[in-house]
Amino acid sequence: MDNQNLEPLLLSPSEVGMLIGCSRSKIFEMISASLLPPSYKLGRSRKFKRKDVDRWIELDMPNLDKFVAMTRGEKQ
Repeated sequence: MDNQNLEPLLLSPSEVGMLIGCSRSKIFEMISASLLPPSYKLGRSRKFKRKDVDRWIELDMPNLDKFVAMTRGEKQ
């Protein structure tokens, strides 16, 4: 298996910012305002599941509560 062609399963706030075209600080503002899909603390880092971010974009970027409601029952 060629590891160079693997996409990461988890994304940092900076990587999410690059995907959607905003700064890392804006990502943290959006986390505080519940405007992003769920994020998780891993040690001192915050990470997003790549599949959640992709699905969130597909669903037209709903707020956290709406995203959770819309994806409830989908395979994780």
